[in-house]
Amino acid sequence: MNTSWWKRVLRSTSRPASRCRRPAGARPGVEALERREVPTVFANLVGGQLRITDTSDVDTVTLGHFANITSVGNLNFLDSAITNGILIQVGSGVGNFDTVNITATVKPVTVDGQFDIAAVNIGGRKGFGAQKILAPINIINLNGNRFGEVNVDDTDDPFAQTNVILNVNGDVGALSGLAPATITFDAFGMGGMTLQGGSHGKKCELPMAR
Repeated sequence: MNTSWWKRVLRSTSRPASRCRRPAGARPGVEALERREVPTVFANLVGGQLRITDTSDVDTVTLGHFANITSVGNLNFLDSAITNGILIQVGSGVGNFDTVNITATVKPVTVDGQFDIAAVNIGGRKGFGAQKILAPINIINLNGNRFGEVNVDDTDDPFAQTNVILNVNGDVGALSGLAPATITFDAFGMGGMTLQGGSHGKKCELPMAR
């Protein structure tokens, strides 16, 4: 086990995931095949893959899920239309950094930071912690130069997770057992990782192998 990597990567506090609120009285629409725009962030289906991109310097993308719908901000997509996973590419490479929040997903997600994402926040304080991460998440190209963080917040998990494993094999890290699905990440290029276990005395053990 490389303890220097562990001390560099694992931190004790995290930034809570941003919350995206829909205006009172607004009714969500369901996106099928057409492309819609929210300020600077685009989401559209291409060959069954939900692709999320941007056009500006600084963006925040929030990916969520409710009922049978995957949401990107205030855009909604039927799960049945997403047959080839989700790809998030919002790095503009200009120098000001983007943020990706993933509160829930039932589809595999790849976050390609394009070397311009400061933080990927997973889970959060909405009553389930990271327990709505029901499909694998793969994070690559965060920011390079050991900058950019992955934060996993399971604070509101109502159950104890007692088999949490953080494993690093070469440049690839994997976190399993905290969320239902595995979270993999580029361990070499990232700046840090924060893990928050459930409150109310929940048990969270982190055996680590490299």
